Amino acid sequence: MRARNIALQRGSYAFCRRYPRLARKVLLGLVRAQTGKGVDMRHFSPEYKPWDQRLCVVPGGDLFKVLKSGKASIATDHIDTFTADGIRLRSGEELKADIVVTATGLTVRLMGGMALTVDGEPVDVKDRVLYKAVLLEGVPNMSLVIGYTNASWTLKADLAADYTARLLAHMRRHGHDIATPVASDGDRSAFSVMGEALTSGYIARADEVMPRQGTRDPWRLWNNYYRDRALLQNSPLDDGPPSLREGRRATDRADPRRLTASPYHRNRGRR
Repeated sequence: MRARNIALQRGSYAFCRRYPRLARKVLLGLVRAQTGKGVDMRHFSPEYKPWDQRLCVVPGGDLFKVLKSGKASIATDHIDTFTADGIRLRSGEELKADIVVTATGLTVRLMGGMALTVDGEPVDVKDRVLYKAVLLEGVPNMSLVIGYTNASWTLKADLAADYTARLLAHMRRHGHDIATPVASDGDRSAFSVMGEALTSGYIARADEVMPRQGTRDPWRLWNNYYRDRALLQNSPLDDGPPSLREGRRATDRADPRRLTASPYHRNRGRR
């Protein structure tokens, strides 16, 4: 069932991106079949193409059913202001409401808003790229999970966790303390890891905090589960060019101040 759902999602995404006009007709046809003729389809007809922004999926079709029954209504407009009884739209229409739930988009905070430093030097994450879409360039032992924007976020999180565990085991076997991805200037593009694929407002606002998209493998983020599974689960950790450098610390291992520099620092057999 898991494999089936992954294949269906991946296939529908590829279909939408390759045939956006046909996909738009199919999606709107499915909505019309659920809502009936009493609902204006302009509420479900955005100007952008399918998957230029994430699709709003309605599991079980409960929204469409309640709209079709007449127990709920839908309005598409800009909110002008709150009023004593609800909200007023830019068109002048006032919607009365006992409760207003605001859902105006996300503010992305990478790493929970932490300030990242390496040996006392600040790291500007938006100037870095991700190695195999998991390890942050120039930062020792830093695994950063960026999930899928076109599928379940946890699909990529699982792959990233598996790869990180493989890398840690490899480092332990070979006596390495440090693994640091090293990129060249030509490996960075102007897009963030999310900005090339989606045009959503929260993605545009997050451009100043997100790592850059790579221009080639192993720095490019593909948002493709099958490609990532082959790369992160099946490919060898030593993959040719010296993009990932491994080594041992040349510092006093007994100094506890140094042990905090790396979450995976190996000290006398303990992590």
